[in-house]
Amino acid sequence: MTGGPVSTHQSGKILVTGGAGYIGSHAVRHLLESGYQVTVADNLSSGSELLVDSRADFQKGDLRDLDFLKTIFRNQTFQGVIHFAASVDVAESVREPVSFYENNLLGTIHLLKLCQEHQVQNFVFSSTAAVYKDPGTGAVTENSETGPITPYGKSKLWCESMIRDLAYVSNLKFTILRYFNVAGASLDLKLGQLGNHQTVLIKRVAQVAAGIQNEVSVFGQDFSTKDGTGVRDFIHVEDLAEVHRLAFEYLLHGGASETMNVGYGSGFSVLDVIQTMESVCGHKLNKKILPRREGDLAQVVANSSKAMRLLKWTPRLNDLTKICKTAYEWEVKMKGRVNAKQ
Repeated sequence: MTGGPVSTHQSGKILVTGGAGYIGSHAVRHLLESGYQVTVADNLSSGSELLVDSRADFQKGDLRDLDFLKTIFRNQTFQGVIHFAASVDVAESVREPVSFYENNLLGTIHLLKLCQEHQVQNFVFSSTAAVYKDPGTGAVTENSETGPITPYGKSKLWCESMIRDLAYVSNLKFTILRYFNVAGASLDLKLGQLGNHQTVLIKRVAQVAAGIQNEVSVFGQDFSTKDGTGVRDFIHVEDLAEVHRLAFEYLLHGGASETMNVGYGSGFSVLDVIQTMESVCGHKLNKKILPRREGDLAQVVANSSKAMRLLKWTPRLNDLTKICKTAYEWEVKMKGRVNAKQ
């Protein structure tokens, strides 16, 4: 890990909601190894206690339960909050929009309410590129037009608005991080993405490479891209974890409230990912070409120059092969655990 925080800021704790999830668990470990104290709040609906670092204070509960949150804030003093906890499955958000809105919006409302009551001034929010309209072929900047087409994207954009509205009338400062396609596993393979997550490309391709799934579905080969398949900006989960620490420290050191994109600024197509995974695992993968899905965009790539400039962030793992390799090795490890239990 990179260098830790200034010692004068280490007396309090950081509350990390959703810290038992894929991205949250990486961020928790990164914060702990940088010298911070961390409390994790998670209902384990999609996360796992197996991913929670033993050095963290783990509180199991749901953010929709206001009494649960009140107990946490009553018993501890926090320097700030990093808010990951949310439903994130885009397809599920389309099928079950009301429950999706209830979870993402009510949880954030309760969290902001307690931050206001307890004078917690630093708030880092896990948002998404799904808040933007179709950007065409250019890189997405923070000034690109928003216009989410799914309940997932809408819920994140509404949460952003609530954060800004509270900051306008209080001492709250925020960093909203809009990130793109997160992938890979920790370099030591202790943390990774659990579950199937059939809509997550690199996860799905890694499972096929590891023999867990039979084939990769390629949705659309008629986009206006170099090979006809969709192009996305993939970021390694370890780099994203570091960005959250840097965003928190940016606020601690007096940084103004900002919204920032987080990605590498370069795009890879679905076929690029499949071919890279094939070189990692050493064999060809079965793939099936299907019609494009409604709402899928041809290309989404981040302009992350603001985050790099303000957070002094330099990506360390901007390498599709390394992303695919850690994702593949994680799936091989998980398959081995399943087989060992049988």
